[in-house]
Amino acid sequence: MTDIGKLAELVRVPTKYWAGLLIVSGLLLILPKQILARMRLDGVVEQWGLFVGVVFLVSAAFTTVGGASRLFEAAQVRRQSRRSHRQISNRLTRLDPQERAVLREFYLENANTIRVLIEDAAVSRLIRDGVLHVVGPREGLVFGTIVPVALVQQALNAVTPGLIGLPEELDQKTISPILSTRPKWVDQIRQYDALKQGLFR
Repeated sequence: MTDIGKLAELVRVPTKYWAGLLIVSGLLLILPKQILARMRLDGVVEQWGLFVGVVFLVSAAFTTVGGASRLFEAAQVRRQSRRSHRQISNRLTRLDPQERAVLREFYLENANTIRVLIEDAAVSRLIRDGVLHVVGPREGLVFGTIVPVALVQQALNAVTPGLIGLPEELDQKTISPILSTRPKWVDQIRQYDALKQGLFR
């Protein structure tokens, strides 16, 4: 194995192991001789002191690099999360009537996951723009492809009844106009489910 290959293997060692070596080698270097003698380690330090020192320096370097890398990755994730949250919040302010009708289905069905027709233009836009994400297998049918979808985490608290045109209180009078604007695929999926249940009953 070349020196570069050996270095690559060392880089792949998890940071926690380097941190362990750092602590052990550091203790060997700083503990008083009396304590080392009680632990029968004084001879080790006297004989291998240079090696212990090298291990301490190398493990300190890899621990520092690994820790810095983890901090950088965590910061990147937080920045991406904030950016995604802003993008989704902005997108939710530009919902058209068809997109609001799709999102209302979560309230009307009282569910975290709903089945939709992916060919529907409003559904496709919401998935494309990251408001919805597919959470299960697709089911291809004659009239289209049914997929289960859910709101992304950033949209869960942002999608409120007022945002999607639902009144504060739903009763017979207020629900009628809402039901009349439900997507056409709602009835198609219901008819398919009824037919499937009848065939396999």
